[in-house]
Amino acid sequence: MLLTAHHDGVDHPVAWVSAGARAVYDGLGHGVESYASPSRRDLLRREVDWLLGRS
Repeated sequence: MLLTAHHDGVDHPVAWVSAGARAVYDGLGHGVESYASPSRRDLLRREVDWLLGRS
């Protein structure tokens, strides 16, 4: 698991990688405004690098 969000006392997974394949799920960024966040763009960049085997 890469990232969780804490809501109503419970941690919810919002980004993770597959255990058996090079695959990423990222439930963040449902709107273009999320990409205004430098940390959001950094996470996306790191996910893509990992998917492409550059990390």
